[in-house]
Formats: sequence, structure tokens, C-alpha cells
Amino acid sequence: RIGELTFTSVTGYDRFERTLNLDWDGTPARLLGVTAETEIESLSQEFRLASGDESALNWLLGAYLSTDTVEDVSHYDDSESPTVGFTFGSESRQETDSAALFGHASWKFAEQFRLNLGGRFTSESRAMENCTVDTGDGTAATALLTFQALGMLTLTNPEALEPGGCIHLE
Repeated sequence: RIGELTFTSVTGYDRFERTLNLDWDGTPARLLGVTAETEIESLSQEFRLASGDESALNWLLGAYLSTDTVEDVSHYDDSESPTVGFTFGSESRQETDSAALFGHASWKFAEQFRLNLGGRFTSESRAMENCTVDTGDGTAATALLTFQALGMLTLTNPEALEPGGCIHLE
């Protein structure tokens, strides 16, 4: 408490990591093996200042900030498949930043009646980067170019089609 006012601070932090290995085909051959690594980090902070509870007019003002990051790296191994036979990966990173201001007022203008008014303004920005990567000998890049030639997908940067190159799909 600050005199008759109540100040509240709430901080949150969370971090999550996982590695996932899957054998989707269920056979001894490497027809479709997947390894995925995910990392999520989240941080938030809220501040509130509130009036005392015993007056006819009560109010609360606050601010909220948060930032979140999600990273995912997946590797697909289809190297022993008799039909396709390539390896590729996907990489993505998403960032979200949010800020808000809020307030609430309650006026007791009669014994049994109150007038309440509240509002919140929030601003949020998001950014995402993602790509598909040929992690093998270039056969995944060749397959993607073939799919593009057949009209099955569109590559925004075909010049990056090489082992290790970041390929953006539409």
C-alpha cells in the first residue's frame, strides 16, 4: 500500500523446451523419421494502482507488457524411401510483443446503484521467419523445383535451392 492506494506488480516467466523423435512409418527402414526441437520463452509484467475501497468513487489504472518467442527446428529423413528418398528440414521463429494500458472506475451514486466504466488499449506486433532447408545432398531442392514446375507450389527464392539453403514456400 502507498497511503490509501494499492500498488500491485505481477511478473510471469515461462520457458519450455522439447526434443521429439518420431518414426512415422513404423518400419525398420528410414521412410519418414522426424526430429523436432521446440523452444518457447514467455515474459510478462503487469503494474496496477487502485484507489481505496471505501469511497463512492473507486478506480484502477494499469499497464501490461509481454514478449514471447517460439523457435522450432524440424528434420525429416526420408532417405531410404524407394519413391522420394531425400532429407529436408524446416526452421521457424516467431516473436510477439504486446503492450497495454487499462483503467476502470466505479461510482456509487446511490445506495443501490453504481456506474461502471472501463477501457483497455492494446498494441501488439508479431514477426515470423520460416523456411524449408535441404539438409542432404540437394535432392530435396531438386524435388521442390520439380513441384514448382508442375505448378504444385511457388518458391519465392529459388536461387537458395542448395544443400543448407533456406527456401521460402508459398
